[in-house]
Amino acid sequence: MSPKGSPVCLLGHGNYCNERCSSTEVYSFLRKAMRNVSADNPFRGPKEFVEGDYIYRDSNKGELGKFVGKETISFANEVVYSLHYSGGFIK
Repeated sequence: MSPKGSPVCLLGHGNYCNERCSSTEVYSFLRKAMRNVSADNPFRGPKEFVEGDYIYRDSNKGELGKFVGKETISFANEVVYSLHYSGGFIK
């Protein structure tokens, strides 16, 4: 938000959770991964976050002004969740 309360950045996304995906468990794990975002990669979560059999991975390109990326969550070496996202500054 700008000092005047207007949005300055937009993030759009679309996700997929397969039939083996427990949305409760996956989204609980995703929230943990999101808490580990770094200043040098501020788009979604960290490049990688592991807890038990769950692995979160994020790859992206661009800058805050214009970016695209994909995040995945694997459970027991199978991708159970994926999300494509894009965003940037609003002009």
